[in-house]
Amino acid sequence: MRRSIFILVTLLVCCFSAKAQISTILEADSSSVLYLLRVAGGQEDQDSVRLYLEEAFNQSRQLDFATGSILALQGLSLLEQQERNLSAALRYALQELSYLDPQLNPQLYFDALIRIGSIYQDENLDNKAKEYY
Repeated sequence: MRRSIFILVTLLVCCFSAKAQISTILEADSSSVLYLLRVAGGQEDQDSVRLYLEEAFNQSRQLDFATGSILALQGLSLLEQQERNLSAALRYALQELSYLDPQLNPQLYFDALIRIGSIYQDENLDNKAKEYY
C-alpha cells in the first residue's frame, strides 16, 4: 500500500513537472507561436481554430513578436468575418493594422485595409468602407 502511494505521488509530481516544462517551452520563443498558428490551420472545428489563434496572439504579445501577432490577428479577423461576427472581425482587423507598417510590408498592409473596407461594406456602411478602399 505504501509503495503504491509513493508511486502515485511520484507520478503526479512527474506530471506536474512535465506540464510546467511544456508551458515553459511554449512561452520560450517565437517558434511556439508559429507552431500554434500551424496547428490552428489544421483544425476543422471553428472553436478550436479560435482557441489556437488566440493563444498564438497572447504569446506573440508577451514575446513582442509582431509577425506572430499579425498572423494571429489576420486569422481571427478572417474567422470572425466568415462567421458573420463582423464587430469582432473589425476589431481584430484594426488591431492587425496597428502592427503593420506600409513601408515594410505593403502587401499585408493593403490586404488589411481591403478586409476592413469589406467588413464595413458587409455592415452596409459604404461611406466608412470607402475610407479603406
